[in-house]
Amino acid sequence: MSAVITPLFHTNIARSIYEEVQNRSSIYHYFIGKTLVWEDEQTPPLPSQYQLYENDVRNNIIQTKQIAINDVALVVPRIDWQGGIVYDMFDDNISTANPSATGATSLKTARFYVITENFNIYKCIFNNNGGVSTVEPTGTGSTNFETSDGYIWKFIAFIPLGLRNKFMTSDFVPVTKSVKNQYYSSGTITAYNILDGGQGYNPDETYLVIQGDGSGPSRRRIPDPFTFNVEVANGTNEYGSGNKYYIDNSVSPDIKLLEGNTYIFDQSDSSNAGHPLKFSITPDGTHNSGVEYTTGISYVGIPGEPNSYTEIVVPEGVSNLSYYCENHSGMGALAYTIATVGEDGQADIDLVIENGTITGLIINDGGYGYTDANAQIVTGPLDPGSGANITLNLSDGDLNTQQSNVELLAIDGSLSHIVIENSGIGYTSASVNIIGDGNGAEANAEFNSNGEITKINITNYGSGYSYATATIIGNGQGATLRPIIAPKGGHGSNAPDELLADTVSFYSSFENEKISGFNFNNDYRQIGIIKNLASAGSLYNKFNGILGSGCYGVETLTTFNAANFPLDSKVITSGGTKEFRIVSNLEGTFVLQSLDGSVVLPGDTLYTEDLSNNFIVTAVTNPSINKFSGEMLYIDNKLAFTPSDQQFVVFRTFIKF
Repeated sequence: MSAVITPLFHTNIARSIYEEVQNRSSIYHYFIGKTLVWEDEQTPPLPSQYQLYENDVRNNIIQTKQIAINDVALVVPRIDWQGGIVYDMFDDNISTANPSATGATSLKTARFYVITENFNIYKCIFNNNGGVSTVEPTGTGSTNFETSDGYIWKFIAFIPLGLRNKFMTSDFVPVTKSVKNQYYSSGTITAYNILDGGQGYNPDETYLVIQGDGSGPSRRRIPDPFTFNVEVANGTNEYGSGNKYYIDNSVSPDIKLLEGNTYIFDQSDSSNAGHPLKFSITPDGTHNSGVEYTTGISYVGIPGEPNSYTEIVVPEGVSNLSYYCENHSGMGALAYTIATVGEDGQADIDLVIENGTITGLIINDGGYGYTDANAQIVTGPLDPGSGANITLNLSDGDLNTQQSNVELLAIDGSLSHIVIENSGIGYTSASVNIIGDGNGAEANAEFNSNGEITKINITNYGSGYSYATATIIGNGQGATLRPIIAPKGGHGSNAPDELLADTVSFYSSFENEKISGFNFNNDYRQIGIIKNLASAGSLYNKFNGILGSGCYGVETLTTFNAANFPLDSKVITSGGTKEFRIVSNLEGTFVLQSLDGSVVLPGDTLYTEDLSNNFIVTAVTNPSINKFSGEMLYIDNKLAFTPSDQQFVVFRTFIKF
């Protein structure tokens, strides 16, 4: 029996790891450890996968640092746009039998996207039949566009500065999805993390109260009214060049209007004189045989004069609109209308309780607008339950970006391109017939003096296609076509999936940070990543601290010379019943690593191995983590490094699935 694992399988695994961190359904920590020198300090040994080796690594863990939601990213190979070379176009049929223009035998290895100097990512929709790219793509519109070299591109993502600083290298670039929810969902409770499920809870008398600054589902998910600033200036949009409306400094952008909300288009800037802003269901309104849309619309003042504006209260169920200038054609763009959901109220979340322990939450509605949300478990008068600790995680959906526009306006099931597999001969007239399970796709054909089909121009990409065929109807013979359908959701709907992001990058930095009140002054040789590390003394209570320690902090009233207790040396109790290694010896304190599982107790007298020096323990701070809990995912042996007040050590780990 033969089988194949598709590229999306690897992408799904990578995405699941990324979303675990983002949703905080699992907690990931970097660790540093191994203070003893390698046998060859310049050549660290290769890590081993054996359990005995892992146990040794765990025992050597000194510190941990939680990987925050902004410390993980999906990344893809970096393909910088360069003039004078060929790029592949998106094709769902690249294979050994059908290699791409660059010779790639799979979409995964094809060069079908580029990163430009403005840190925009563009997907190649058509490469001019394998021609050389000479014009760098620009712009952030939501539609395909053609450059003068015959290439057709689609803007799909922007790489923000924060992501570039952490995850962008000469080999990889981070890629993310801008909108986490199709509605205005920033501040929605999307996930949870049960740090401790507690015990003894009665399902009939236990419920959850959300403490925070948000509220339940509502159609008013943005400021109401919302004001757009309108100016008129020379620019270029899909209608050509000339005077255009600039909405919030963007030339003729497609905008989104939420049904039931009020929007004000402020035309008080003097450049608006003579350019009244109107609406129509028809693109470009009355200049394109349309009529003015007037429902819910009012006008105040004269455009170009102070306090003048157009106001629209978006009706329920209205079709998509366009904004246009009453007096001049080609100045506006589309105004998509988005349906509302839900009613006002509180976030609605139920508890799942099994055998007295909270094992899950059912998020019936996550509400919106939360910047902080805490889960409070409320019990009835006869409910003996206690101990639960649950954190709530909020969405970070953002619709205020051009990438968000592209994601929201992507068309599922649209055609991407129509390939000419055989150009035929003898055509003096030709049309394209498209058949499939979608609708709306239209195209025309070009042919040369020999009657060969040379180009297919898609005039409407359609929607809803999962399969399609295209044929040439004309007076020639032999021409065959192959439609390419855009990926699920449409080009630009989900950049990580579309670019087959199968690599996760983790980032962290270690400084000379106090942990449990103690400074550390040692060097380290091992790093790694652990999932769902537990708190000290537990196997199941997840450790949720930012910084964790696997060592004992020890205070003593004994005056000592640090030189008599050098780093990495052993200290023992009388008779050697307990053994510890000195990790730090600063400011009259010690940080000790247990070598045999022993526990430091106040009153213990600890001796150097030759028994020449000792100190009495007066106070102990226990480890905050259980080093032998959680799932060890990654181990890396390194040259010695030392976090300090003068420098911090940065880790950037790329794991490919």
